[in-house]
Amino acid sequence: MFFIRRLLAVLASCLAIACSGSTTLGTASTGTPPDAGATSPLPDAGPAGGTDAGNGPSGEADAGTGGDGSGGDVADAGSGGSGSADAGTAGGGDAGGGGGGTPDAGTGGGASTAPEQLTSGANAVALAIDANNVYFLDRTGTTDAVRSVPKSGGATATLSSGTPGHRAKSLIATGDAVLWEAVDGSDWAIFESDGGSVHRVAPLLGGSGLAASATTAFTRDFDVETGRWDLLGCARDGSGCKAIVTDSPLVEPVYFDSGKLYFLQQPTDTDFGIESTLESYDPSADPFHTFGFMILQNAQGISGLRVNGSIFGLRSHGNVWTGRLGSTFAMIRAAPNGDDVDISHGRVYWNQSSCLGSANIDGTGLTCLDEGDHDYAGVRVDETAVYFIRDGDIFRIAK
Repeated sequence: MFFIRRLLAVLASCLAIACSGSTTLGTASTGTPPDAGATSPLPDAGPAGGTDAGNGPSGEADAGTGGDGSGGDVADAGSGGSGSADAGTAGGGDAGGGGGGTPDAGTGGGASTAPEQLTSGANAVALAIDANNVYFLDRTGTTDAVRSVPKSGGATATLSSGTPGHRAKSLIATGDAVLWEAVDGSDWAIFESDGGSVHRVAPLLGGSGLAASATTAFTRDFDVETGRWDLLGCARDGSGCKAIVTDSPLVEPVYFDSGKLYFLQQPTDTDFGIESTLESYDPSADPFHTFGFMILQNAQGISGLRVNGSIFGLRSHGNVWTGRLGSTFAMIRAAPNGDDVDISHGRVYWNQSSCLGSANIDGTGLTCLDEGDHDYAGVRVDETAVYFIRDGDIFRIAK
């Protein structure tokens, strides 16, 4: 059944392309990883293809055409955003991944070209930003608190002290609130805070990866019957969740940009080679254009995802990949480790050991904005500054 759904997706994609004109999907081969700091050229785009997209709520395959109806690519998301601030989490293995809106979350910081330290003595493992604040998971032993600090520096505030003995995941900021996932009694759950009280959005069986629109939080949830994952949309007012995709090989990162949810699937078979799919879900589209997808050939083990208009970036086994939706993509940095990535004004930013990296989307102009014998974790970017974790504390540096 798994193979049949994948084959049907390929045939549907081919038919759509035949009817609507040629559409080239992005494919690339990692080949031999370049030396650290080197760039790899953009490969020729490969043929369109499909993959197992699991089952939607109706039981039908979820791999539809892109938003423009031209084959199996993810439709160009356009520019702009949902009005929500940058979101997502950072590099720690427990941080998870997610996103909630446009990466350029205001300004609010300084203009120093040297790193400015915003916290002291923290043990941050993930961060997110909005127009005014940096939010972070502050780990003490096995307990994660949710805290904030102004972008311009100042006193740290605690939004949630956490659940003793339990870690949190998937911290995101939407501009009007902060969301994360953590244990609540015997349940795993999504939580939200507007800076005052904390309320539970929805219980989960075991999620990770979080994104949000103005009204809905999106996450993976473990499917105990199949041992795979469901993709849920949960009303932020706490009124319930609905399944978007069920019984699928979802991996953790999800991101919401320009009215669309982006998520990733990693097939467990190799019938179509080593690949993942970057997929989109448009809740406002008609049934024929709700889902779109793009094949990511030779990219698996994905731990970070960002979409900014028509550009995307991701981390695969630490390596940094960038591309355009419905077009080519390539590995631009062979990083030894790291999970996080962000995009702003045509440049990509990432963390790895000893380097806070930045480059143009095509891999040119590669540089370390900050480097040394440090442990770099998450990175978030607004219009004027880059915010990142170095040795557990929050820093800011001008772009």
